[in-house]
Amino acid sequence: MKAKEIPLNSRRIWEQRFMENVSVSINGCWLWSGTIDSYGYGVFVTEKKNTFKAHRLSFALKRGYCSSELTIDHLCKNKKCVNPDHMELITNSENVTRGNGPFMINKRKTHCINGHPLSGDNLVTFESERKLGKRQCKICHANRSRISARKYTKSSKYLNKQK
Repeated sequence: MKAKEIPLNSRRIWEQRFMENVSVSINGCWLWSGTIDSYGYGVFVTEKKNTFKAHRLSFALKRGYCSSELTIDHLCKNKKCVNPDHMELITNSENVTRGNGPFMINKRKTHCINGHPLSGDNLVTFESERKLGKRQCKICHANRSRISARKYTKSSKYLNKQK
């Protein structure tokens, strides 16, 4: 979204209507009180029924542009915040890296649940489609493999006795 995409005669009206849907919190977030989409982001609807993501419109109104190729990162981590000072334009891959999804939580781990390092010679990574990118410490992986092999051997002996 570029500044020229916001009609000049509408800009002041949009800014006024936009701010009617904003309340400022103690931490400086501008909380959107208008329509919220299914992902938790604010939606601004113009008088001609055009819709804009509220945070993207806020960024464009303040900075004069908002590239559609880039993602806005909420530095405050609040999806309802439309304060342009709490936003930064970044690539989607950078946004994922900064995120708190399961992939990034696991990627940031330095030790397994048993305290072994997840690095160097003690790291096993998987390339199969089901486990792509999964990391395990070699010590725990070897222990799990031994336990699994013992269970398989015991069940095979039991099955052979049944015949």
